[in-house]
Amino acid sequence: MWAISLQELKGLTKGIRSIIITLFITGISLLFAYLAQENGELVGGVSKESAYTGGLSVGVIFFGILFVFILSHDAISKESQNRTMRFLVTKTSRRNILLGKAIGITLFWAIVVLLSVSVISLIAKMFFIKTFLQCIVFLFYGIAISMLVSTLSKKGSQSLFIGLLVSLVLPVASFATIFWDNLLIQWIKYLTPYYYMDLSVGYLSIVVVLSLLIFGTSTILFEKRDL
Repeated sequence: MWAISLQELKGLTKGIRSIIITLFITGISLLFAYLAQENGELVGGVSKESAYTGGLSVGVIFFGILFVFILSHDAISKESQNRTMRFLVTKTSRRNILLGKAIGITLFWAIVVLLSVSVISLIAKMFFIKTFLQCIVFLFYGIAISMLVSTLSKKGSQSLFIGLLVSLVLPVASFATIFWDNLLIQWIKYLTPYYYMDLSVGYLSIVVVLSLLIFGTSTILFEKRDL
């Protein structure tokens, strides 16, 4: 399992898309932090953490799930399409394969977020642990969704299409609850991470539970799937 995790992590850190996305998130984090430092009087009604980490929060909330799908939509479907999955299952269990992939992807995003928060901390001269946790938990939800989509897809092109669609529908559906008072639509916000980002840190546990349920569903489906 750990060998799979390290392999997944190495693969993500070497890709040009990963580098571009990392630079984008770090860059927007640095820009907002610099603006907060230079224009502190203009953000007097906002907490110091919100002011300095605004760029990172915007980057993750609006683009996080999309970026996760761009990089990891084929984490499982690629192995199935290339027939390498049949080799992997002779070395370890399907559950360990899925878990190893998820851990590797999560470690990559943890490094990206930590890099951005560290850059912000150098400017603000304090570490924003709340924002760090919020971003990690939010991205973990996206990782769980991407693993589910990749498990259900037979080809990388199929998982990419579904992933891009999901990454667009999720935020739209979540923000639609602000304008529509329909009871059915209102329930949607409780199933996505967006609603919990403005609440206290304790509510992040709900997002973690939702993510684990999604990942558990992926595991069950993967174990029953024909290779």
